[in-house]
Amino acid sequence: MAHPANQTNRGRSKLAVRIALIAVGVVYILGIIGYAINVRDYDDLQVFIDTYGTEDTSDITPPAPGEIWLGLVPRLLDPNQNLVVLDVVAKVSESELVDDLRLRRSIEILIEPTDSPALVLQPGEVNPTRELRLRPVPAISYFDYPFDGTRIPIQARASAINEDGSRTQLKVSLDGFESAPGFRVTFDEKAQPEQSQLIASEVATINRSFSVIVVVLLLLAAMALLAILATLVARSVILRRRKVEATMAGWFAAMMFAIIPLRTNMPGAPPIGVWIDFLVVLWVELLLMFALAAFIMSWLRYGPSPVTSDSSPDTRSARQ
Repeated sequence: MAHPANQTNRGRSKLAVRIALIAVGVVYILGIIGYAINVRDYDDLQVFIDTYGTEDTSDITPPAPGEIWLGLVPRLLDPNQNLVVLDVVAKVSESELVDDLRLRRSIEILIEPTDSPALVLQPGEVNPTRELRLRPVPAISYFDYPFDGTRIPIQARASAINEDGSRTQLKVSLDGFESAPGFRVTFDEKAQPEQSQLIASEVATINRSFSVIVVVLLLLAAMALLAILATLVARSVILRRRKVEATMAGWFAAMMFAIIPLRTNMPGAPPIGVWIDFLVVLWVELLLMFALAAFIMSWLRYGPSPVTSDSSPDTRSARQ
């Protein structure tokens, strides 16, 4: 008959395991939902760009004469290079179009801050889209990964180039789309007035998506758990509470060499040297190295010595 105390401990252990499994399941479901929402928004943006300027978007109100609407669509965010790549989608008034479809004259768009030259829309273009490369100031602090982010104040102005080379300033409306793979991009609506201005302003805030943060934190927790387990295994062998098995050395070595590739393949992981390395990853590597060293020393000290079989040729010849 089991002791009541043992039954209580077993009950608590089962309850703890159930709670842990439920927590992991909830986090997993939330991560899937966050990723699905992010991908769906991104697909909607792709459909919008592909159909922009066609009859499929006839419900979009065109700008008034002398105005231009600019949409900023995040495409690539690389904190390692402090680079933000955007697609700039332009919509002009019907007076700037030929046959309600193609541009009538060139339009030059200046957006700051940027590494790209002025964006020029050529006459005859349909559905004009340009790539814009931004260098945020201050730079994106990837040392805070996965909690890194930045705020980018963006200003835009545009002018139409007439046939004689003169320019006509256009009023600009600037909007941003809040979607990018692996990131949360939000635009401050208060920075943009309702009416078009000669110089339009927006403030973009960029942070890692919730799903990326959850996955990174779970991977770090799993690394720490493996290091703790390896230390406990090595301690049990040293204290001779467990049998020394040489094959276990391969388990230690496999974990030790798997940690760094796992860390570098985290979603959007920066180069080694950020806070997760100094607080988690490198310490996990050290614990695994020490555990492996302790296990090998225990094997050398307590491991069984080779035993010569009685049926070996040397033994038979000695008996003869």
